[in-house]
Amino acid sequence: MNEALLRNPDVLDSSNITTTGRQVFGIRKGDGQKLTDFGLIESLEFTRDPQVRELKGNRKGRTKTYKKVIDEDNLTGTFQTSSVGNPAVREWYLGSKPKIAALTGLAFASAKAYALNDVVLASGRLYKVTTAGTSAAAAPIWPTATGATVTSNTATFTDIGTTADNEIRAFSGDASINRGGVMIVLSTEESDSGRSIIRVYPNADVQGTGEPDIQDFNGYEFEMTTTSNTGFVPPALLGDFATAKPDGVVYDVPNTRLAEAWNLLATALIQHVDPL
Repeated sequence: MNEALLRNPDVLDSSNITTTGRQVFGIRKGDGQKLTDFGLIESLEFTRDPQVRELKGNRKGRTKTYKKVIDEDNLTGTFQTSSVGNPAVREWYLGSKPKIAALTGLAFASAKAYALNDVVLASGRLYKVTTAGTSAAAAPIWPTATGATVTSNTATFTDIGTTADNEIRAFSGDASINRGGVMIVLSTEESDSGRSIIRVYPNADVQGTGEPDIQDFNGYEFEMTTTSNTGFVPPALLGDFATAKPDGVVYDVPNTRLAEAWNLLATALIQHVDPL
């Protein structure tokens, strides 16, 4: 091979090979101007889906396609996260912000006859009666580990966790709640490369696809579909895109300025999606 014919004969040098860490952030209207971090991303794939529109006409009794144009060119991204225990991530996956149904409990009462499954609330934790009986004159020293038990006279209480642990969250499945902006960071901060990539899609739809128990991974899968930019203005310091209307903007950022660029873009995206 004549390397003189190559633009990049050093492509296999170790300094040119890096591993990219993926971060995905979403912002919706009504989230208090806060981004959701989707956590540990297991994979991320992009595809383009051009929407072709045919222009047809009828001349001399014949219908003919005279022209085909790309009406839209949607970008679809699929990503998977293992951070399924985080309430904010679960909101995005399930489709709407939850309405909370809390498990209620009363304060401990002395010398009270407790029935099976009665619940006592103490310092933000809930204790279910697992052995019916009558409580002692004073409250016991409540455990703070889920599953731990404590006896008060003839009644036994079992720690069932915090009030948040025992909430039922009801979701409406309103698809529109998952429309907003998305930032994707392909970070090389922990590798040898000196530059990272930030992608910003100001108008996107993010939906949970695929239940965790039927996936090959232990997590949630999301599909992001972008649409054309409608009014997003990136920070002028990072490049003037005022005359362009792409579905997103992409930045090649030195790692020494990655935090600076992320903060500027996150602020601009928040103001676009959820202004004060």
